[in-house]
Amino acid sequence: MNETPAWIDLVHTPGMRGTGVYELIERFGTPARVLEASLRELSDIPWMTPELARGIARRRRGQKGVVAARRLSELGARAVPFTSSEYPASLGELSGMPPLLYVMGELLPEDSLGIALVGSRKSSPYGRLVAERLAADLARSGITVVSGLARGIDTAAHRAALDAGGRTIAVLGCGIDRIYPRENRALRERIRAQGAVVTEFPLGAPPLARHFPARNRIISGLSLGVVAVEARLRSGVMRCEAGPRCRGYTRGIRPFSHGCVGDRRRGGRARRGRQ
Repeated sequence: MNETPAWIDLVHTPGMRGTGVYELIERFGTPARVLEASLRELSDIPWMTPELARGIARRRRGQKGVVAARRLSELGARAVPFTSSEYPASLGELSGMPPLLYVMGELLPEDSLGIALVGSRKSSPYGRLVAERLAADLARSGITVVSGLARGIDTAAHRAALDAGGRTIAVLGCGIDRIYPRENRALRERIRAQGAVVTEFPLGAPPLARHFPARNRIISGLSLGVVAVEARLRSGVMRCEAGPRCRGYTRGIRPFSHGCVGDRRRGGRARRGRQ
């Protein structure tokens, strides 16, 4: 039985949180059974609000999940729930792991050896050169390069990993049917063929600014470490870098133009300067 429509309906019920999805699946077993539950059964759950219970019932009666599943198939994409063997185990270590991913391409076991290369969209030629060299070296060593498909450092890292014959994963801050930035359409297709394109956002979701902190946590969650190649101290890149710290990894940050250099083994203190 194809449960993709039920997963989409459940996860994207207005007001539904990830923790609620996990608890409902533990209680009912499958998303289809959650959607089939009566209002009385749902109301027996201590944290369930009447509005959320009615929202689940409306999703059951609607066709949004069916339509979305059909569109995913047309795109050559698929939904990967947290219960799937394909779901990256490292994301389970995140606080607030996404209950559902949308994926193009392949997620492989060897992607657990992933390093994120991230940085400024307004990167310098030197920063892009460093990203290219790092990505190529990592790819040749069998390390999957993870980044965000943005302009600048991300684009340089993805392209260099592909050119070196390695794997790369692009994590989006929009729906998997959206191309952002538009000039990376061809690059996204290359990544799809030689890695994976991943997002937690539903079809049609635009690349809003508020989506990128969530995207960044997935980038860090898929990675053993994050290298901020070129970034300002208060940028979203540096917030992305904090992810592995929360998961207990030791890693260095080495921005190469106007950032900082720090290392958790020295207490995580940062100092300004070019390295």
